Amino acid sequence: MFSAYAIGICMARALFLSVPLHGHVRPTRDVVSALVRRGHTVRYFAGAALDDVIAAMGAEPSAYRSADVGRLPALTQELPRLPLSMMELSASVLANDLDEFRRWAPDYVIADLLAPWGYWVAGLLDVPLVVSVPIFALDRRVALDAMNAGARPASVRSTLTKVGALWTARTLHRRLVRRYGVRGAHISATAFPHAGLQVVYTTRTLQPHNERFASPGWTFAGPPIPTLPRSSASPAGAYLSLGTVFQGDGVLLSTCASAIADETGHVVLSTGGKELPQALSGDTRVHVTRFADQNAELERAALFVTHAGLGGVQESLLAGTPMVLLPQMPEQLLVASRIESLGAGIMLRSGQITPETLRSAVRRVLSEPSYRAAAERLGATIRSESSAEAGVNAIERFVAQS
Repeated sequence: MFSAYAIGICMARALFLSVPLHGHVRPTRDVVSALVRRGHTVRYFAGAALDDVIAAMGAEPSAYRSADVGRLPALTQELPRLPLSMMELSASVLANDLDEFRRWAPDYVIADLLAPWGYWVAGLLDVPLVVSVPIFALDRRVALDAMNAGARPASVRSTLTKVGALWTARTLHRRLVRRYGVRGAHISATAFPHAGLQVVYTTRTLQPHNERFASPGWTFAGPPIPTLPRSSASPAGAYLSLGTVFQGDGVLLSTCASAIADETGHVVLSTGGKELPQALSGDTRVHVTRFADQNAELERAALFVTHAGLGGVQESLLAGTPMVLLPQMPEQLLVASRIESLGAGIMLRSGQITPETLRSAVRRVLSEPSYRAAAERLGATIRSESSAEAGVNAIERFVAQS
């Protein structure tokens, strides 16, 4: 009986519906690679810019026919409208891609948290759904922590925009239910997933209120573990990256780089592909690159200044590098608050970021050994708790039982 079960699962075809965001695709590396090693065929939809990353996992990179998915990075910057944007994207993907998904006939669907169309696709194809969660798992209690950390609407206008967007999103949801005959994704699904299984790319130790996610519907596979050899050189300088989405007009990066260089003497600045103001080009203390080998830079750096995306934060902990955290989005506020509470960094909210506060935070993290000690301790915990194989075991059990 076990043999038949194993053979059936190892020949499974997985349809992975993701989004064109590095911070959502890269965390899946070890789990997808482990699925492929076990014989699963994984067809992975994201964006052309991530095809090399996906191919390196052993999966088949595929392109959505819906051109609207390519707009998602820009849409995420309009947070009050995000629930409506996600419902509109779901309608577009179903209209343009559903026939292709049907023809491929997957045995199960894995959908990114920001790809709620996966709920509809799995329902229409009558196959199991797994949700891929590249941020902390959320429920009402964890969301309250985010609000306490400062994740609130920026203005009355923002609140009104969100209310209007939610109303319109509900109307569109009802239309999709009538058209396709399945419930699909509720408008809250991009924050509170409700599939039979959620795979989270962090560890239980790092996850806030982890006792609330003890049911079999949640599995914590941990982040991808770097394959680089640990550096024996003494860390020096700083590495600065604010991701690829929320960077404003480049002034924030330039301000940060100059202030950090005042304390560290040398900064490697990754712009995430963005152009910077000319004013920074003459500062010889700052080495600017469009994209960096982040794991290698974190191994060399004494400090990481980051927007507090969960992926980058965990890479920093794995390198034993303490942080100054400058969150730009609600989930980043939650991550930054968690890391600060665990002693591995200092958080500055957007309204607190000035050259003076940055210099002070950098000086404190570099001068107090407890920050590096906490980062090293948490990094060791992540290494011991992470298991892509355990994540795959959970997926195979769920698919076999569904």
